[in-house]
Amino acid sequence: MKKSLVRTLALVSFAGFILGIVLFVMSVAGSSVVTGTDAAGNPTSSISGGNGAFAGIALLFYGVGGITGLVAWVGGLIKTAQIQRWGWFVAVLLLGSLGALIWGLAGPETPANAMPVGYMPQPGYPPQPGYPQQPGYPPQQGYPPYNQPPQA
Repeated sequence: MKKSLVRTLALVSFAGFILGIVLFVMSVAGSSVVTGTDAAGNPTSSISGGNGAFAGIALLFYGVGGITGLVAWVGGLIKTAQIQRWGWFVAVLLLGSLGALIWGLAGPETPANAMPVGYMPQPGYPPQPGYPQQPGYPPQQGYPPYNQPPQA
């Protein structure tokens, strides 16, 4: 998943949550509680539930925000693991869709520079057994037997 898609999904998630909160507050703002007494002196109360349509639309926006936030979170985890940025992976893991949004806005897209596993001998060093022969070195001669002097 691309970084820009994770960022967009996280933004849609937060927009859905904010719209859901606004619509839920609007639905509750229309509710009222009226208390009083009737003609016989008995206490009465009347409660109106507010606007049910706003509450239903708010739940819809919460659902959209939750699903897109989950997709952004999983996508951010997968991408940060693929590029082996483990600090960002932990941040996205712990912060959820907020971490995915932060990574989408400021995180890296490329893998960290990894150290190579094997090293070639540097030029100027004598060849070592078990390593490939580099150009420019003459083949090594074996050592003379122990009891014979070297030949000049």
